[in-house]
Amino acid sequence: MIKDLISILAIGICLSSLSCINPEYDRIEFSDLEVETISANIEGSTATVEGAVTFFNLRTENLRVRQGIVWSAGLNPSPTVMDEVQAIEQFVNDDFLISEQLTNLQPGIRYFARSFVEVEGTQVYGEPLSFIFNWGNTDFQNPNLLGRSNANALVLDEQSIYLTLGNDANNILTDTWLFNGSEWSFVNADFGGSKRTKTVGFALQDKVYVGLGTDSFGNLLDDFFHLDGDSNWAPSSTFPTGGREGAVTFTLGNRAYIGMGKSFSNFYDDLYAFEEGGGWAGIAISGGPSARSEAISFTIGDIAYVGLGKTGGMFHNDFYAFRAVPMPQWTKVADFPDGGRIGTVSFVINGRGYIALGVSEQGVETDIYEYRPEDDSWSLAGTFPGAPRANAVAFAIGNQAIIGLGNNNELFFNDWWGFTPEN
Repeated sequence: MIKDLISILAIGICLSSLSCINPEYDRIEFSDLEVETISANIEGSTATVEGAVTFFNLRTENLRVRQGIVWSAGLNPSPTVMDEVQAIEQFVNDDFLISEQLTNLQPGIRYFARSFVEVEGTQVYGEPLSFIFNWGNTDFQNPNLLGRSNANALVLDEQSIYLTLGNDANNILTDTWLFNGSEWSFVNADFGGSKRTKTVGFALQDKVYVGLGTDSFGNLLDDFFHLDGDSNWAPSSTFPTGGREGAVTFTLGNRAYIGMGKSFSNFYDDLYAFEEGGGWAGIAISGGPSARSEAISFTIGDIAYVGLGKTGGMFHNDFYAFRAVPMPQWTKVADFPDGGRIGTVSFVINGRGYIALGVSEQGVETDIYEYRPEDDSWSLAGTFPGAPRANAVAFAIGNQAIIGLGNNNELFFNDWWGFTPEN
């Protein structure tokens, strides 16, 4: 159940000069009328908007009024009865409350709503409040997919999204699943290497790759595998500097890049490029993120953004932009605004980058932040309504991000949620 409570006190006043007196009732005498729009409580795709009407110096009985909510979907920030209306007529003797439901909200749309009361054709409005319906349990739940953390979501396209590996409280998992944009199917392909977690994975050309990580004995692994069709994980190139965990990866053009991470107590700030048929090549470059593990990345156009992570006990909140052409270059961009964290997820929708969830010095986080490359700025975009978690996965399909799995200490999740940013 999605619950997003917005409480805004908004008041509109009808003074006596507005002719609020109904001539049908010669005993009506009041000097003003106050209308408040109090709150919007969203559950599922329904918003219950509540308000209140207060009469001052009302000296009559059975006043006939029309009262309710007016609203608009992303068009008019100050809706009137010329827009959408949810209203009833009734006789009133005293102050009263308003409560109406707006159903079938559409994700990513900002709604404006306010209370109103009408006496003999004259309307009095409260100030509008606004809200956005971001979230919904997706129709993509998969009860056969075990809850886990540290899985890999590998996106070839919106109809070919592979999910593999990860761990729960007791086991390292090796299954592989395919999501075709509407449903999950099991891929009958045993992972070809050692069981592992804290891996990295990427999609390049028409293949998906997974490698590095640590096995159940704590051994660091340096090998990579790619999915050959839908039936076999085949060995790929070995990472050139040995095993590590907590590395970061991104793709630009026909290359995948991997860097940072750690091996035991050693933290890295390096970067390597992988190209099909060409193997690995080190990128001699400075000015980027310092040595760390568990950084996060997202790619907008031909620029990769990398940041966050942790070095020993120190969390990082800095971010950098990487350009591969005309020559490799790091550029400092705006810091993440809510402190350092690890175990986050990222995705890109409509040219904006998003960072969500994870663990900070304060604990397990549920917020989502949006990065705008056009003005190098971050802003809060929403709050995850599911259980707080880290080490989840996320991917975007059209204008919606799908976020799921992850863990909170010993609790491991297999649910999925859909997030649609404001259009």
